[in-house]
Amino acid sequence: MENPLRILVVEDLPTDMEIMQREIRKAEINCIFKCVDTKEDFINAMNEFKPEFILSDYALPQFDGMQALAIAKKYDPTIPFIIVTGSMNEETAVACIKAGAEDYVIKEHIRQLAPAIHTAMINKQNLLAKLEAEKSLRLSEKHLRTIVDKNSDGIIITDQSGIILFANRKAEYMINLKAEDIMWTHFQKFSKSEKTNELDIFREKGELGKAELTVIDIEWDNEPAYLIMLHDITSRKQTEEKIKKINKIYIFQSDVNKAIANFREVEKLFDEVCRIAVETDLYKMVWIGLFDEVSDSILPAAWNGDVEDFFESLHITLHGNDELLETAGRSLRESHYQVSNDIQSDESIKILHALSLKKNFNSVLSIPLLKENRVFGVISFYSDKKNFFFEQEIKMLEDLSMDLSTAVHTIEHEKLQKHS
Repeated sequence: MENPLRILVVEDLPTDMEIMQREIRKAEINCIFKCVDTKEDFINAMNEFKPEFILSDYALPQFDGMQALAIAKKYDPTIPFIIVTGSMNEETAVACIKAGAEDYVIKEHIRQLAPAIHTAMINKQNLLAKLEAEKSLRLSEKHLRTIVDKNSDGIIITDQSGIILFANRKAEYMINLKAEDIMWTHFQKFSKSEKTNELDIFREKGELGKAELTVIDIEWDNEPAYLIMLHDITSRKQTEEKIKKINKIYIFQSDVNKAIANFREVEKLFDEVCRIAVETDLYKMVWIGLFDEVSDSILPAAWNGDVEDFFESLHITLHGNDELLETAGRSLRESHYQVSNDIQSDESIKILHALSLKKNFNSVLSIPLLKENRVFGVISFYSDKKNFFFEQEIKMLEDLSMDLSTAVHTIEHEKLQKHS
């Protein structure tokens, strides 16, 4: 049996500690815990308990997560560190990640903790493998080429004019050049300074990403040269973008709740929700449709954004083949959200292909609106980016749609009472 994972928890509330333990054990992670809430106890635990993983609240009465993170990184920078906190704004979350935190988990979404731990442990294994490779590189020139080619970072050596003298396989892949074509190619201009630069790169499956480019002065064949390291930071950039996006959705939710409190007419409320959604700069177009029983179709009730020619080109009926349904129709018929993160490649919504190509719509999410457990309409969000909608965002927009549905029911009930 493997030795249990030693998890050090920085937390001052016993109930929160118990919740974390329960979530981790539900995931069948073999582990033991030690909980501290002061700087002194934390330092002692680092020396005596020797944690392999650290979970920390962001703010405690006598200590805080950023202090704990700084101490942990000095003690052993390879120990994964996750912030588990009640709330966190965008700037603080990004600061934690830049300071070396592997991830952060909001206590309200504690179910994300176990997956975050699994991901962090995989990242640690990759980091240790990378560190071991770097150590071997320093110790043995005999295996230089093998180690360099196995390195997860791209490595390029150029002369002072930028002509490529050497590149490992990862670099060849990142800058999309074959081995026979890369030598003596002029590498793109970069800023030679102590700071790092960023570079667009190719990743697996041909997708684009970002690399951090670090330049070091070296000698190559007794001539001055540059060693250029390309470190893939796409995941970090995506995490930062997700944080920004989630915070925009929180603002969107807040503004919709204000609209629900202020508007007592359904039509005006729908118009306001669509306007607010588009003005977040997250969505290129948003519309709300209502089910019409006579025509058995969805009729537009409110919209905002790039809607020119949209409804003229799209008639959503629930009659006929599935091929005639797009996500709004499917969402209404199945009483469940429908999402496509690559409209042009989604054969199930061919009806949208020509229209989305014309308007540069690449992702769509449709969520049903329910009243007394019956679907009465649907709200659809369109983005010009592929792979745009992710699980947490969909859950937040589902919650917003439920609030909107409840508001419609309340407004209609108030009107009935007024006329009775």
